[in-house]
Amino acid sequence: MGPVLVIALALSSEESALLNQEILSDPILNGMTFLGDVARDDFSPSVFARSWLVWRGNLPTGLAEKILRAFREAIGLPNKFAVETLEPLMAQRVEVVSLRTAAAATGGEFGRHQEADTIFDMHARTYNPLARPLEFAALSHAIVLPSASWKVLTADRLYIEEVGYVERERPHLVECWPEFGASWTIRAAGPVFNIPSAGHFTFLLGGDAAHYHLLLNWLPRLKMLDDPRVAMLVGEYPRIAISNRFTHKETSLIERLLGREIDFVRVPEVGAYRFSNLIIPSFFSHHELTPAVADWYRAKLLIGPPTRERRIYISRADARAASTPRRKVINEAEVIAYLSIHGFEAVELGGMSMDEQIALFREVTFVVAPHGAGLANMVFAPPNANAVVLENSWAHQFIADMLKISGHCASILVCEDSYSEVYESELRQLGYPDTEIQRSRDMIVDCVELQRVIEKHF
Repeated sequence: MGPVLVIALALSSEESALLNQEILSDPILNGMTFLGDVARDDFSPSVFARSWLVWRGNLPTGLAEKILRAFREAIGLPNKFAVETLEPLMAQRVEVVSLRTAAAATGGEFGRHQEADTIFDMHARTYNPLARPLEFAALSHAIVLPSASWKVLTADRLYIEEVGYVERERPHLVECWPEFGASWTIRAAGPVFNIPSAGHFTFLLGGDAAHYHLLLNWLPRLKMLDDPRVAMLVGEYPRIAISNRFTHKETSLIERLLGREIDFVRVPEVGAYRFSNLIIPSFFSHHELTPAVADWYRAKLLIGPPTRERRIYISRADARAASTPRRKVINEAEVIAYLSIHGFEAVELGGMSMDEQIALFREVTFVVAPHGAGLANMVFAPPNANAVVLENSWAHQFIADMLKISGHCASILVCEDSYSEVYESELRQLGYPDTEIQRSRDMIVDCVELQRVIEKHF
């Protein structure tokens, strides 16, 4: 296979139809394959509708410019696509390695943070007897696979597994064959986009816009920028690779934590991306917690003893897909009325900026809330705050564990489920597993029991 020309488009269904009718019939595009919806299966799910056009074979001189001109004339939206000559990522076996091994095998630099972090395993619900420091590898060349878990491939065969979530079932462009010693194979050829070098090293943050994972798993990787060796490699104005799903809310928080403006490289979660000079920090696993995370936020944000004491109830009335069960409190008006007697104020976090959320939580001394990502903001609260987590019958433990690891006193109140058999039957027909359905059920709070639990904290 010769060079591959990829034109990536963020298209509505109407624009896709227009493209199919008016562009693909143009003789100039003879030999071009329209992948359409197949791309979303081949590359990854995306929050944006996305289509791919792939030219397979040697490209005649000037063809790219002609294709680009044809797209501009037909679509009329010159900023909605980019054209590059790319290389394919072909099916190949890879070896799963650590950051240390990847650096050693490619002549890169490996380092560890001076301080080791105490690790709490959320599955075993015990502390790991061995503290573990943050690590980094500085590589001259690496391919980043953003979806679904921000993995890294280097030297065309070394696959760094520890960078993001470990999702052996459906990692992007990679499949695992456990019966053959858990070796991995890059599958299904995909485009590799070349990210231009900026001189200094780029710091790979990656990211997940889900608020809990953003605060507990992804942003703490920025701790590595405090390491003098990493700081020297990235320079005075760091260049940080992030998910293109990040909004101003996420990027402003990063700049506030680092105390400077950042040159962000927004990486779409479709495709693969070749970087020159990339720093890869180790990852805070989604099933591990460490007290060092909350300590780091408090130090960076200068959070000390509260100047005033606030008691809050976090509503999930504005939770994602608010018309569907998402661990909302059905009798919330009753709960808020009861809590107001004890000095609690109700808040909804969805419309608040990160600065507003930080300003709120740095004064919180007591929080009551249904299980939800809003409680991750307690990393911004001074230590020794009180918390009551409202859980449905699934009775998750990890939110309460997170609060305790972050230095707070936390209790769980298991509540009565509220659900519709008809609605849950429809979800099962759509392929939702029972575990996802059950753990997302709404709840009814017993205010007498709530009072009993709250009194334990006074």
